[in-house]
Amino acid sequence: MARAIPQVSLRPVEATDFPRLAEIHNMLYPDPITAGDLQRNKERRSSEAIFHEMVAVDTQQHVLGRNRAYRGPEFPAGRFFLHVEVDRAFHGQGIGTLLYQDLLNFVRKHQGSDLDISVPESVPFALPFAQHRDFTIRRHFFPSRLLLTAFDETPFAHIIKEVETSGIRFFSQAEVGNAPEIQRKLYEMIVVMAEDQPGFDESIPPFEQLQKQFQDAEHYRLDTQMIAADGERWVGSAHLLYHPEKRYMTHWGTGIDRAYRGRHIAFALKLLGIRAARRYDVEYLSTANDSENAPMLAINSKLGYQPQPGVYMLRCHLET
Repeated sequence: MARAIPQVSLRPVEATDFPRLAEIHNMLYPDPITAGDLQRNKERRSSEAIFHEMVAVDTQQHVLGRNRAYRGPEFPAGRFFLHVEVDRAFHGQGIGTLLYQDLLNFVRKHQGSDLDISVPESVPFALPFAQHRDFTIRRHFFPSRLLLTAFDETPFAHIIKEVETSGIRFFSQAEVGNAPEIQRKLYEMIVVMAEDQPGFDESIPPFEQLQKQFQDAEHYRLDTQMIAADGERWVGSAHLLYHPEKRYMTHWGTGIDRAYRGRHIAFALKLLGIRAARRYDVEYLSTANDSENAPMLAINSKLGYQPQPGVYMLRCHLET
């Protein structure tokens, strides 16, 4: 017997929806989130951002999906990031279309012209849904995981020592602290290295916004933030974020100064990050890399990271 199509309406998101929204997200993407993650994201949102978020509910007020439109102050004129998620049990019933149309109405009212959207590879019709609405693929991210219980460092044990012998010094942020000037120095490194990544064309949040991440002591553990230096010059960094509720860590960027590439510094930083993660009660490390970032994909493959379903980033231009 066919499932009856529910009567659906939209209403603004409430904090009490967060557990259900996390549940829906976790049906679609490999790395789980929690209601607490959604609350933190709300608290970190720039006060200058243009933001819109609604949930789709049935007649019993059961949440079936949500949408989100975001325009940060650092975005180019007219740029919005859109997101649509629907409970897998209710796919193909027009809920995604309803949520997307609501976003389209919102961004048009705010002079939106260039729209970005991400869709999970694990949902077969998610990509056609976006392409049917004139979105075209611009980036393809490949998430992957490293199970810590299965990782054997032995074949790579020599790499850190060899890089150190070449004159590179490694240390964690715990050794230099988390004062604003240290945060600023790391932020400036992250910006330069992000802009130098293959395929990168994003807008980077201002320091004051990312500073909230540096100050999140529960998830940003100083002893898992690894830095490489040549004398007093910082030439690379690798960052991990801790998710104690779900017992995993995510790589929050690994980058090397262009002048120091090809010397296995990134590989050594990854190894040091894995060592640091093993001090915590986590099952795996998670990362996601652009399809054009062949060097980092090669490092992950060599270390034994296992591919997960990917994510497509798409963009469309609205005709005025």
